[in-house]
Amino acid sequence: MGNKVAIIGLGHVGATVATNIVTAGIASELVLIDEQDQVARANAFDLTDQQAYLATTTKLSFIPYHDDWATLADADVIIFAAGNIKIVLGNPNDRSNNRVGELANSARIVKEVGPRIKQSGFHGVMICISNPCDVIAQLMQQESGLPAHAVFGTGTSLDTARLHRAVATAVNKSITDVAGYVIGEHGETQFAA
Repeated sequence: MGNKVAIIGLGHVGATVATNIVTAGIASELVLIDEQDQVARANAFDLTDQQAYLATTTKLSFIPYHDDWATLADADVIIFAAGNIKIVLGNPNDRSNNRVGELANSARIVKEVGPRIKQSGFHGVMICISNPCDVIAQLMQQESGLPAHAVFGTGTSLDTARLHRAVATAVNKSITDVAGYVIGEHGETQFAA
């Protein structure tokens, strides 16, 4: 395996993606970037240490946020997971808030990192998982200069998995026995098909 993945944004979602990549042995190299350098550094160290108990090995590194990102030039995939869900979730028990509320903050970050990604020479695939997902994916495509076919948003894939779980629980079946999709924009405009 010789694939290189980078993750920009190591909040709950980005850190979980990093952990899954390392524990599943999906990438030979993983580069971590976060606005808070100490978060990227700590995640890199923790995931490196964790590999003492894994059957696979992933080379981990972190790039300080304000340093040169030239190391991204040969990355196959960048996962953009930067954002701040707390902006719309003032009350952590209230899950009805609209993800569009994150737009200003997520767009600010895209406008900072998109040109830096372009400058790095990156020419792989970008996967955006920041809210609002579809809008951010389009903005990232514009700011990074990547072709439209190389920038993806995960959209409602997580919501589809949640639908499968809810239906499986309601009918007392295995989650693997459920089929169906949630489509639209992750948040207020999604719907089950």
